[in-house]
Amino acid sequence: VPVLLGVSGVPFELQHIHALSLEDEGSAEALVQALKRVGSTLGPRIESPRPPAALVDACIDGDSVLYVGAGISAPAGLPVWHTLIPELVRRAEAAGDIRPGRAARLRRTLDTGEFDLVADNLMRSVPEDRAQAWLREIFLAPGLTPPATHALLRKVGATAALTTNFDTLLEQSLLSPNDRVYTPEDAESLLEALTQREFFVAKLYGQLGVSSSLLLAPSEYEDRIVGNRRFAEFMELL
Repeated sequence: VPVLLGVSGVPFELQHIHALSLEDEGSAEALVQALKRVGSTLGPRIESPRPPAALVDACIDGDSVLYVGAGISAPAGLPVWHTLIPELVRRAEAAGDIRPGRAARLRRTLDTGEFDLVADNLMRSVPEDRAQAWLREIFLAPGLTPPATHALLRKVGATAALTTNFDTLLEQSLLSPNDRVYTPEDAESLLEALTQREFFVAKLYGQLGVSSSLLLAPSEYEDRIVGNRRFAEFMELL
């Protein structure tokens, strides 16, 4: 298998290597030695930070809450925010919800890192039922299983979990038969579960199986939460 290395952006120690075959033992060894030299110029190894003692104590005492984002489900092959939005733009263009020129403008906006802005803009053009169908197809695809990181979360001993994720991998990993899944619509139940210290998963952007709870864009979340006084009380208590 040929490995091609361009000069641009390549450390000086590797710039003399233009191509090599990993089947050639001598060439592979040369690459290994060059990589070792590069590593030796990067300074001392940075150790993983030790968690604060107060956080450790909170986990031991069952007084912690997990906040889980899309990155934890990425090893299962699911998209994170900055890969989901370009995919939705692609689907919207293919479905005829947005014209090619507008799709191009949205992609240029994505290049500047304005993913929330594009999501808000896109959801004003895509029918809600179609957008929900796309999300179900992506995040509830058959055969999805929780990656190893989810199993580690069970050992934290948290009293609850909040997530912005649409997938159900967190629920599969953490919930027992008597545990519940809530959304911001369930503010009263969330407050009760929190005061009773009953474990729950709160899906901040709603559940894909409950269309009325779904919030498909950041602006929708902000608008919904602003008018939800009891949910604001829950978040403050949390």
